[in-house]
Amino acid sequence: ADGGTSLGGYKFTYEPTDFTSGTGDNQSDRQYQSTGTVTTAETNLDLAGSLTDDWGQTLTFAEIRFFALKNTSASGSGNLVFGNATGTAQFLGWLGAATHTTVLRPGGLWLIDSPYDGGYTVTATTADIIRLSSSTGSVAYTIWIQGTSA
Repeated sequence: ADGGTSLGGYKFTYEPTDFTSGTGDNQSDRQYQSTGTVTTAETNLDLAGSLTDDWGQTLTFAEIRFFALKNTSASGSGNLVFGNATGTAQFLGWLGAATHTTVLRPGGLWLIDSPYDGGYTVTATTADIIRLSSSTGSVAYTIWIQGTSA
């Protein structure tokens, strides 16, 4: 596959940013990858102080530069819902407001790639929670986040 999709003669291609280590343009120094399962009871991911990287180091993101979330459940399973972390320190990023949500149907993918300095700001204790839940039953997911410490 060439990373592209053809639709009506137009072709969309996507080349993920090839981040180098650091905090400037096209750089990241924090990375989180995980798989999991959520139910209708919410799961909160804290971007500033509770997630750990592949080496067990606690991550504190200052900016999110890349975010990918995939509903890996089979067709007919529940939807993966993220956002609506009202009453917590919700990371608003691209969601706009604390009550907003995005729904990923089975097999769906949400991807944001913002490689330049000034990605989506994370503020510890006031804007650092991403909430995941399912519309019904158990939903499996894969998540990948890259960002910076400053």
